[in-house]
Amino acid sequence: SDLRDQLLRHLASGASFAVPPALVEKRVIALIQEHMMDARRRGLTVPLDEVSVGTMRTQLEPLAREQLKAYLVLDAIATKEGIQATEDEFEAAVVRLADSAGQAVERIRAALARDGRHESLRSQIRDDKTIEFLLAAAAMRTA
Repeated sequence: SDLRDQLLRHLASGASFAVPPALVEKRVIALIQEHMMDARRRGLTVPLDEVSVGTMRTQLEPLAREQLKAYLVLDAIATKEGIQATEDEFEAAVVRLADSAGQAVERIRAALARDGRHESLRSQIRDDKTIEFLLAAAAMRTA
C-alpha cells in the first residue's frame, strides 16, 4: 500500500548508517531476479548481456540500499518491541500461499522447507506486524 511504502521510505531516509556492500550486492541480485521473473510472467524477454545486467545493477542499487536500510530499522524495532511471527500466523500465511497458488497446503509447506524459505516467510510476517505496529502508533499520535 501507499502508506506502507511511505513508511518504509521514511525509515530508510532517517537511517544514517551505511549498509554493508555485500548485503547491497545480494539484494541487487535478488531484485534483478525478481525483475526477470516478472518480465517472464508477462511474456517479455529481458536481455542478459553484460551491458544490460550492468545497467540494471546500477539502476537497482539505490533501491536495494533503501530497502535494506528500511528493513534493518524494522528489524531493530521488532526486536526492541518483542514482535515475532507466531506459529498460527505462519500457518495462516502458508494456507494463504496455498490458496493463491491453487496448491495443497502440504505441497507449499514442503516447497518452503525444500527451498529454505521458512525463515523468509517468518521474517515477512514479522516485518508486516512491525509496520502495522508503527502505523497504529502513528495513528494514535495524530488522533
